[in-house]
Amino acid sequence: MRPMRRSLLSSLVVFAVVLVSPLAALADQFVDKLNALYKTIPDARRTDETLFPVLAKMADPPPGLTDLIQSALVPATAPEFAKFAEWAQGEPQKAVIEAIKKCTAEEGRGKTWEIGQPYGAVDANPDMVMVGMYTELGDPPLLAQAEIKWLPRMQAALTLVQIEATRLQAEGKPAEAMDLVLRGVFLGRQLAGRGLFAEMNLGFEAMVVGLARLRDLAYQDMRADQPKLTPEQIRDLIARMRDRNGVLQIDRIELPLGDRLAAEQLISRIMKADGSVEPDAFARTLSRIAARQRAMRLFSEDAKWSAIAKLHADGKASIGAIEQVFGDWEKRWRLNLWDPVLKLPTDFSRLSRTKFAAVEVFLADVGVLFSRRTELQVELVGTRSALGHYGYFLQMRRFAPDSASIKPAFVPGNELDPFDPTISQWMTLMVPGRGAASPIRAAVFPRLLSVSYTQFEVSFGPETFVMYSMGPKASRAGGKRFTQMTFDNQGDYLIWPPMLSLIRQNQSDLGRWK
Repeated sequence: MRPMRRSLLSSLVVFAVVLVSPLAALADQFVDKLNALYKTIPDARRTDETLFPVLAKMADPPPGLTDLIQSALVPATAPEFAKFAEWAQGEPQKAVIEAIKKCTAEEGRGKTWEIGQPYGAVDANPDMVMVGMYTELGDPPLLAQAEIKWLPRMQAALTLVQIEATRLQAEGKPAEAMDLVLRGVFLGRQLAGRGLFAEMNLGFEAMVVGLARLRDLAYQDMRADQPKLTPEQIRDLIARMRDRNGVLQIDRIELPLGDRLAAEQLISRIMKADGSVEPDAFARTLSRIAARQRAMRLFSEDAKWSAIAKLHADGKASIGAIEQVFGDWEKRWRLNLWDPVLKLPTDFSRLSRTKFAAVEVFLADVGVLFSRRTELQVELVGTRSALGHYGYFLQMRRFAPDSASIKPAFVPGNELDPFDPTISQWMTLMVPGRGAASPIRAAVFPRLLSVSYTQFEVSFGPETFVMYSMGPKASRAGGKRFTQMTFDNQGDYLIWPPMLSLIRQNQSDLGRWK
């Protein structure tokens, strides 16, 4: 019955689209090229086929759960956490957790799960179209106007992972909490493999926050009266976070092909056959993209784009600009963090904001992925290293004398600081009272992703070790000032104690959760 039902629904969806406009049913070379990437994924390993149906039934998060970082920060002792935990334990949400566990199974290289849903209502599973779990491209289909209807539900699922991890930790199950958070990281990796910036960006955010949370959970365990994690559990977690031959494979993440195709398709739709600008189509299409969901701005945007249409480059020059911008980005994407080319202005930054306004307005966010990936690389190396040191502490009941001591018992090889231009140094390790001041005092300028918090001071005593990267300035500042990804000649990137733990404690001290 199910194949017959799906066939009927598919026919109804196609009929409905054709009824609206015959153009929508016609193949579009740009959409087809993007969707071709997902046709080879076996149905048995398609995350969308398993996860999306239960995501559609998921209850909305309670008021107060606004984003990934906030959901990772709220402590189990907060007055509002009871309603968060009740939501997490609802049957629809428990089904989502189980689906995430299934879709993040580690079955070996080449057998990882992927989100394989194609873009547009015509090619998507009709069941998912009926419940709004698909990507709407409009009529006729335009990638630049893509509305990824399932993305808010995915963000809610990642929020759910963080709340459930807090609940498990509070119940004395840190290993289960960390396993779930790591699966959230793996789900983020699947998002980072998708074709549009919005999907990739959420994927990077999920991985960065997830890795930071793993250290946060381990730090909470270390500070408990009776730590419950074992060296074996830590060793297993680190092994699962391997990069090149594991699930993550960060080096295989590519820039979003969908955004490049979307830009090219956009130019093809707003130009005449001779390559000159079609004023009406230009203003109408660009005003919708610029206004997005803010309908009240359509009129003012339309007037603005009508004026820009008279100054805009023709189709050939616009396509050339897209190729140049992406060619430059792709070249930089393959470079190491310390390559001097990365310090030069990008071709996108030199693009005329008037002559190539249609290109600029759509591709403005893609460059953000560079800093997201850099932060991910630092977080991944830092998390493996920090957990390795905690595993050593659990096994030996003392802190490791140096970073090399955790190899190979907890990490198989050298975990080099990604920001080190010599490509030879581990992240800096300090133990208060052992070759370093006790306590170690530092100024913290807390930041994760693009979220910043008010500066505060911290003191680290002999009950913990301190680990940090030299940060984007590519030189060590002595662990006196932590500015994370913000370029600061006097600031380092703090790994341990985890920034999430410090922010939560500072907010508690300020009465945030009383």
